[in-house]
Order: sequence, then C-alpha cells, then structure tokens
Amino acid sequence: MVARLHCADGMRVLALATLAIAACNGSSSARYRHTTPPPLPDAAAPLEPAAVAVMFAPFTWQATAGTPANFRLMVSSVGGAGSRTGGARVGDVRTPDRSLDDDAHHALYCVWGPGQHDDCVGDDEGSRANVLAAVTVLREEAAGVGADQVRDVRCYVRARRRVHALWCEGTAFLGGDGPWPSAPLDAGIVARPAAAPSRWKVRATASAGRYGDRMVVGTTAALGYRSVETAFHMVSPPDQRSAGIGLDLLFRRQLQGGLSALGGITAMLLTPLSGGGEADPARTRGAIGPVLGLGWQAQELSLFDGFGQPFAELRLGWLAARRTRDGDDLAGLGLELLVGLATP
Repeated sequence: MVARLHCADGMRVLALATLAIAACNGSSSARYRHTTPPPLPDAAAPLEPAAVAVMFAPFTWQATAGTPANFRLMVSSVGGAGSRTGGARVGDVRTPDRSLDDDAHHALYCVWGPGQHDDCVGDDEGSRANVLAAVTVLREEAAGVGADQVRDVRCYVRARRRVHALWCEGTAFLGGDGPWPSAPLDAGIVARPAAAPSRWKVRATASAGRYGDRMVVGTTAALGYRSVETAFHMVSPPDQRSAGIGLDLLFRRQLQGGLSALGGITAMLLTPLSGGGEADPARTRGAIGPVLGLGWQAQELSLFDGFGQPFAELRLGWLAARRTRDGDDLAGLGLELLVGLATP
C-alpha cells in the first residue's frame, strides 16, 4: 500500500484542496447572492455619484474559479486602486440585478470572467458598458446617503434559464486616510488584473538532495494559509530501492525580496522496495524530525497570467528512525533543494 503512494497521489490531494479553496471564492462567495443588505443610513449630505470613489477588492489566484453559469468578474482599477483605511463605515451596498441576454452573458464570461483564459471571444465594448453601468449604480447608492467611497467592491454574474444577472457589492465608507484611485472610473477599470497576494498558498515542486546514505529525488505538493503550511512529501533514490513518503508541517515567515524562512517537522514512512516497486511491510519504519529552510519566490516573474511564480527552497533536516543494516537507509541528516511554482 505504501509503495502505491507516489507523486501523483500528492498532486491529486493538492488539486482537490485547490478546487475547494477556489470554489469558496467563486460566485458562491458573494455575500448577497440571493439577499440584499439593510438600507444605508444617512451619513452626510448627498453627493454627486462622480464624487464617489470605487475601490475594487484585490484579485487573488483562487478567485479565477468559476463556470459560465457563475463567476466573479476579473476587474480592477488601472493606475492604482486606492487603499483608504479608517473612516466611518456606513454599511454594505448591493446593486439590483442587471439583466443580461445570452450574448451579453457570453461576452462578460469571455472578456471579464474565467473565459479570458480560454479560446473565447466576446464583445469587449458591450461588456465594458455593462460593467460600468453596474458600478455606476453602486456609486449612486452610496452618493445618496453621503458616503464618498465604496471599498472591497466585487462584481458577479450568475446564469439563469432565460435571463442572466450581473450585480456588484461592496462596503460604503465616509472619510479615512490613504490614496484615492488615480484614474477616472470610466477610463480606469481593466480586465485581467495582476494577481494580488493571497492568504492561501499553493506550491508544487520537484527536488533533489541527500537523505541519510543516499542521493534522492522527490516531489512536494504544499498547501498553506498565512504562515502555516502542510505538504505531501516523497523522496526516493534514483534506483528506487527505497522510498520515504510523508507529511510536512511548516511555519513560514516572509522576509524581504521574496525570501522566506521556515521551520517545522516532517514525518515519513521509510520502506525498502523490491524490484517491482513493492514495499516490504516488515521493514517499513516511521521517522520524524525537524526541518529548517530558506525559500525564494520570484515575485517579479509571473507565469500563467500572473498566477504562478517560480519558487526555490533549500532545506536541512534530520529524520530519526531505527537504522538498517543494508546500507540503503534514508534516515539521518537530509539536505534537499526544491524547485517549482507557487501562487502569489
């Protein structure tokens, strides 16, 4: 059973976890998908809608999830989205559903939705007009009660049997500190925004190094939240006479320039393998030990439309386990270089 676990199993686990995270950030993550927030209280004298700043929520890698039926628009502000803090929170605001026909829905999916990563063509001008119209209503709602900004704005589309719907939602504020958006709204919104850093991290790497008595190659599939990271980890000598399969629990601290320092523990099952790759249960041993490392992520070099960045890491660790007599032991001191991709 142990021998049947290989890198494909780790990648499947990683893929399922990634899909689960992404699903929580598609249209189902909208706070007011089927409801509306309470009416906004009057905060000050009404304003002109053009005086209301719109600040879109950062677009992270997992927000690219979606289907033609339900998705979040990939929209952001060009030239600086503004990052106001503080001020008086007025309340949440949601626009009424804006009806879309099939062509308008298809255009939004292709130009402003997940379809932009497919061979999908849509009406850019018409879809832009629909986005601007929805955001304009959001500004009017806030202006009517004297709020001068709407923060954390997200726009969504959901499909229905005959008529589809577009809406935007955010939180109205009055006052605060920090920069305003630097471009007019009608000229300043863009599709295909650069990926913003996310609290959720996914990493997939290949590795080479030395464990105990043997040179090894391996793979890891890691999922992290904030500073905590867990990873499926497998190493094996090139001749595949033995294997180590297990999990890492790591704590990562971000440094400057894309550098990060990590520390944690790794737990593995170490087993000799027969010529056919089958494990010997009688000789399989558990091993556990500390691990330290230094990683580097190329934040200025992005792949896959900015949602994947090259990543490298050097780890030093120790696996404590009962020694074997066959001179083919992976326990002991380990040094490993990992290279792969990571999300921003």
